[in-house]
Amino acid sequence: MSECHQCGAEYEGSPESCPKCGVQLIETIECSNCGERIQSEAEYCPICGVILTNDGDIECENHGQTPAVAVCIICGKPVCRKCRKTKMNKTFCEDDKHILVYQNWAIAYTSATEYEAEMVKANLENAGIEAIIFNQQDHAYYFTVGSLARVNVMVPSDRVNEAKKVIESLNFESDNDE
Repeated sequence: MSECHQCGAEYEGSPESCPKCGVQLIETIECSNCGERIQSEAEYCPICGVILTNDGDIECENHGQTPAVAVCIICGKPVCRKCRKTKMNKTFCEDDKHILVYQNWAIAYTSATEYEAEMVKANLENAGIEAIIFNQQDHAYYFTVGSLARVNVMVPSDRVNEAKKVIESLNFESDNDE
């Protein structure tokens, strides 16, 4: 049995879309660093930040000729071993605020477009939940386009479950409109 990455519904075989929520199904692999299931075509793990396949073509943003080993899970900045900071097996850049943000905030939603993230943020704020957006598309490296680009909507960590319920209700309503 396989599981939908969007709604968690189980399905058999290889359907192109989830039989429950209709989202296009993607192939996943297990991250060799953190063990989380991620998209098979991902160049880095969005959970821990480790670059999965780097032939030296992804360079550290601070040290141009040095290969990056990971990306900051908050801002997406590629970092080498020297620049990399880790906390709880997660990668961060040298900006100490990112670790602080990660400790006090949680990712409630991830999108490939800033527009969609802004809509989710607005809905969360209308529900009385503070939200911020961290856009990993702001860095000058080549995998910040398409499905690998990440725009994270973050909420205070003590309100993440409440935020996810608000987001799920948005998805549920849009499914009924079809």
